[in-house]
Amino acid sequence: MFRLPVLLIAVAFFVSTHASMQPQTETLVPVSSDEDYRTERLLQQIDLPPRDLYTLFPRLRGLPQGDLRRTAGSTRGWAVGTAERFWVGNLQTNEYARRPATLRHVSREGYWWVEDGRSYDQAALEQAAARFDVTATRNRQVFGSEWRPGVDDDVRVVVLVASTPGAGGYYSSADEYPRAINQYSNQHEMIYIDATPGDVRFDATMAHEFQHMIHWNEHASQAVWLNEGMAEYAEEVNGYGTGLEAAFAARPDTQLNTWSDQPSASIEHYGQSYRLMSYLSSRFGPRIMADVIRAEGTGLDAVARALEGRAGAPSFSRVYADWLAANVLAQQGDGPLLYKRRMTPVATTPAPAIYSTTTTVRQWGADYYARTGNEAYALRFHGSPRVPLVGNMPNSGQFQWYSNRGDLIDSTLTRDLDLRSVPAATLELDLWYDIEADYDYAYIEISDNGGDTWQALKGDRTTDSNPNGNNLGNGLTGASDGWVTERFDLATYAGKRVLLRVEYVTDDGYNAQGIAVDGVRVPEVGFADDSETANGWRAEGWLRTNNFVPGRYRLLVLDPDHSGSYVEIPVGADGKAYATLDQGTGQAPVVIVSGAAATTTQESEYTLEIEPPGAGRLGLLGGRVNAGQ
Repeated sequence: MFRLPVLLIAVAFFVSTHASMQPQTETLVPVSSDEDYRTERLLQQIDLPPRDLYTLFPRLRGLPQGDLRRTAGSTRGWAVGTAERFWVGNLQTNEYARRPATLRHVSREGYWWVEDGRSYDQAALEQAAARFDVTATRNRQVFGSEWRPGVDDDVRVVVLVASTPGAGGYYSSADEYPRAINQYSNQHEMIYIDATPGDVRFDATMAHEFQHMIHWNEHASQAVWLNEGMAEYAEEVNGYGTGLEAAFAARPDTQLNTWSDQPSASIEHYGQSYRLMSYLSSRFGPRIMADVIRAEGTGLDAVARALEGRAGAPSFSRVYADWLAANVLAQQGDGPLLYKRRMTPVATTPAPAIYSTTTTVRQWGADYYARTGNEAYALRFHGSPRVPLVGNMPNSGQFQWYSNRGDLIDSTLTRDLDLRSVPAATLELDLWYDIEADYDYAYIEISDNGGDTWQALKGDRTTDSNPNGNNLGNGLTGASDGWVTERFDLATYAGKRVLLRVEYVTDDGYNAQGIAVDGVRVPEVGFADDSETANGWRAEGWLRTNNFVPGRYRLLVLDPDHSGSYVEIPVGADGKAYATLDQGTGQAPVVIVSGAAATTTQESEYTLEIEPPGAGRLGLLGGRVNAGQ
């Protein structure tokens, strides 16, 4: 699978730059080791196994596979006035309830249900349905198609106008499965909307959620941040504005390639991902959306692959740097640093003639510093050469096994375990986990039939609660808050040769950091493993890691005058960079610092100093860069 290049160095409006490297302050953390680079390579190379509920349920639940794939729902007999009950989620309480509703209208593209007791205007509903007929066509032209005829063997979408606490509306891929797989499935391609027909937010939400439906069919395991960015862009495509981009502009140090499990903290993520999608469309045309959706890989990889497949298109490395600069200008027009519509300029921090700061930057987020004064100046940068992969350290020794992370993944760590010599046995595992509570789960499993079926073991921290229909047995979910030891009774399997597995399964809404294992013991047979070697484990999606990746950075200096040209200053493997620059008499330049480490959501620490120039100079005047000593 394609991964982002390790070296991310690009320039705009010129070919190359030169910066003289000077002695720096003490390293913030030790320089990256060979193991850091090994972890980075593994993250680039590993194909994350996709979640397939049609194979998971037979394996973990023992359900016959053939019975699961039958067409589930049915719309036969539906007519205006038909009564039905639907499962509706409450995102505030994390509960489902059956709601009575009545079919009020049938359009070319949808069945329009209204929750009983909810006031609405019939004419406004029919007009909204007619507008959605247009929206559906436009969305398909830009993004692709939903599953047609779908799980219910009907080309129409089912729309339920109802109260959805915690959200203005939603699409749930659980509805794409029969109820034998998810007990809360309504078994239709379905959109839930809590808005008033005739209000612009009603129509905008329909465009947004229908994009999610299309995206699930075209690329179900797509990263949530990219999926949400396209859903926001779907509102733009259909003529509805989105005010969320301003929330990102106020907080530009927001990590692009992740999401938040708290709705109140997701606003800037929506705005950021939308702005990237709008920028890509401005530069390459709306069809870039379908190219990204259908590209191999997910998230940033998918964007890079889509650009790679376009003749003459620049690399994603170049495009990302251009976008960082475009967010300062936020202007409307044609060009690599412009949008098709006016955006809010990102917030900047004033940086006087002599300035020093030690702070942090998020990966694929950015800090912006606005220079003051008109004199030449020098930049010294020193970033952490290494960044933790997840928010822990190995429990013992140097290494731990890590599940990896992603949406709709099913990563497994498996080994043989010989219990034939003992009448009883106990399994002990040292675990660290940060898993989306009640939606994603990890399982400790045993198979005594060669892997045909598996039993999820019950422990002190596992749960069989299943509030959203995603728990396949006794699962671990939520956060462990540090390393914990979980014990499991293996008496049932004593006297047998079995398979032991740790399995991590996620849905498509959000993913947290995942699960790590560093310590597996079965005292009765003298088995003890501390993850310092592979030791017979078979990893699918997992990796054995020292929990560090190399720190990667983008360091740009933007001249807001002269069409917004910029220079990129290369940052060495030690996290250091130095350059001296001339400054013109126009608008003060902006220094941009962005983290670019692989996979992690941990922040990078750095020091930035602005001072009078020393030896060596880069001239940034009118878009011209001249290197000299």
